[in-house]
Amino acid sequence: MIMNLHFYVGTMSTEKFKKIFEGLDRAYGQYLSGDTKNGAVGVNAITKRGLVTNSLWEDHLAGKAPSLGSIPIRDDSTCSWGCIDIDTYPLDYKKVISNIRKNNLPFVPCRSKSGGAHLFLFTEEPITAEIMRNKLMELAGDRKSVV
Repeated sequence: MIMNLHFYVGTMSTEKFKKIFEGLDRAYGQYLSGDTKNGAVGVNAITKRGLVTNSLWEDHLAGKAPSLGSIPIRDDSTCSWGCIDIDTYPLDYKKVISNIRKNNLPFVPCRSKSGGAHLFLFTEEPITAEIMRNKLMELAGDRKSVV
């Protein structure tokens, strides 16, 4: 099942969510939803310099705007998660999930704010951002295996 993280996180602590999406701690993204066009919800995104505070995480998990975007690459060029953004509208979520399962792909699919999907890939230990990028590119190489 594709996840809408705002519903799922109701049972998750802020600390646990922060640990899952740990990334750069000196900058973050913020997103505000805009108008709907061609089936996609427009999103205005900016990068802000500053500490990713507990209140930013708590507001995000409470669904308060603007949304928080964790930057996965840390200062030491490692990461423990990465994401493929699918901007296909309208998107057949059941087909995406079916294809992920059929092709035994290691993704956690979530609906994105725009109406597309994010396919998250998590690691047990931090790896170099280069390895993560290469793996995501390899797995996304044949989009028909997912979309």
